[in-house]
Amino acid sequence: MYRNLLEIPFQTAERYPNRVSHAFRVGTKTESRTFAEFTRLIRLLAAGFEGAGVVAGDHVGFFVNNRYEWIATDFALMALGAVTVPRGSDTAPKEVSFIFRHSESSVLILETASQLAELVKAFEPSDLVPCRSIFIIEGGENPSAEIPEDIQRRIMPYSALTDLGEKRLAEGADPVARGMERLESGDLL
Repeated sequence: MYRNLLEIPFQTAERYPNRVSHAFRVGTKTESRTFAEFTRLIRLLAAGFEGAGVVAGDHVGFFVNNRYEWIATDFALMALGAVTVPRGSDTAPKEVSFIFRHSESSVLILETASQLAELVKAFEPSDLVPCRSIFIIEGGENPSAEIPEDIQRRIMPYSALTDLGEKRLAEGADPVARGMERLESGDLL
């Protein structure tokens, strides 16, 4: 029996570590990940987000399409007790601006660096002031020159996020285990 949603992929990985949890297209190929790989990514992301300053109660504007990284990110943020404010990356920039501002988000997760370039044009200058961190799944290593320098300094690509998570896990950090212990049936997920 599961005590909370976070336990589901981890208990499944214990029973069936080598079974495929996700299959998805990358270009013209289909890739797959096992339950063991899936839960490893959740742990990496949770440790990385925690190391980057995401804490319980943070509102996270999460503007990413349905993809493998989406569900792993959602579980990682759940482990930390952060509040996700999800919407697809195809949402109009003005609507994203409204959602981000209205949700009082202090963290932003985007699918691509080009998405951030479009948002910077649509956001009011004050919209990104409360945003401490911007995580980008694809292309965050080389953001567009049209993104102001003060915003570029807040960007962390997912590759750096998982590297940070790897380092923190090696040091003994385990926010997923703490999250599973802390979550109660009435908690917001």
